[in-house]
Amino acid sequence: MKRHMIVLGVALVLATTLRHVLDLRAASQRELTATVRQVVGVEIEQAHAVRISNNGRDWVYVLRDSVWRYPNYYDAYVQQPRIDQFLRAVLTSSGSIIGDKLSAQRFGFGSDHAIDFSVMDHRGRSIAAATVGRGIPGREDNESYLRKAGEDTVYHLHANPHLALDAAAVPMIDRHLLPHALSQGTV
Repeated sequence: MKRHMIVLGVALVLATTLRHVLDLRAASQRELTATVRQVVGVEIEQAHAVRISNNGRDWVYVLRDSVWRYPNYYDAYVQQPRIDQFLRAVLTSSGSIIGDKLSAQRFGFGSDHAIDFSVMDHRGRSIAAATVGRGIPGREDNESYLRKAGEDTVYHLHANPHLALDAAAVPMIDRHLLPHALSQGTV
């Protein structure tokens, strides 16, 4: 009988200790997810090229002499406010962790509206790459979900890069400064 009481007491102590450890771990996880932090954390000045992919289409924008251009369309100019908005949204915005290994469909990562992007430095090395999912419902689409390339963590991004892209065939190019050669045809 005495032996049973000792075993029961040890089991009670172990169960209490285990519960305390699990409570501390859960509190630590809640604190981690609730913390607002810079999600990507790359300075905009480091960006010299941006590749954006959406629904099977691919656009590459390059910075030449302090002006953003779209080389695949007669070196068209890019609207500076739009590229700045996009870069600010994906590189310097803050956010918080939603969780790991969550359903991609739930956050719009596997949809037609998902944006894959990579930002390259002046040497052509990728300094940031991620996928932007759908806008957050009920937030007037000013916020979105983001998952960095090669990671499972989903972030609630306090910006929406989708807002910088227009619905044109080539987003962000300046339609008022189209290259003159387009209207002249071939030589």
